[in-house]
Amino acid sequence: MDVSEGVDIVLFPTDIETQVHMHAEVDESLPINTITISVVKELRLDYKPCEENETQGAEHRTCNIIGKVDLLWHKRSIAKQYLATFYVLASKTRKVSFGRNALPNREGENESGLFPLGLGQQTPAEQAQQAQKKAEAEKRRAEEQRQQEDRDREKRQAQNPA
Repeated sequence: MDVSEGVDIVLFPTDIETQVHMHAEVDESLPINTITISVVKELRLDYKPCEENETQGAEHRTCNIIGKVDLLWHKRSIAKQYLATFYVLASKTRKVSFGRNALPNREGENESGLFPLGLGQQTPAEQAQQAQKKAEAEKRRAEEQRQQEDRDREKRQAQNPA
């Protein structure tokens, strides 16, 4: 299998103020970047039709392509943004994969004009910092969800007084 550990990224459309934080895998067996329809919907995007209708993924599995979308993205730890085309897969799982076109070739530049991901080994301090940031983000999301549930409960109570 040609799948590396991946990279934590932030994806966002070029024209709407929404974003998704997630872990993207790097799959050297894929000739293209892929994104599942569930992530596209989470970003509230429409995808464009494309001529490609399938590609070979890891372990020679066939992936059905239903369209494509251009997105900006950046690594969570670096603010520099990149524009990339992602082919939309008709899968309900939440997944983003960078194909071999996002990896550097032997000269350190990309065949497709894209960019190297810079996926070096993290130091233990970087791993600890990343784990801490992830825990803080999960804590914030849990608190936001609890606050939303409280607001929803108050709204229902106001609509249906006892």
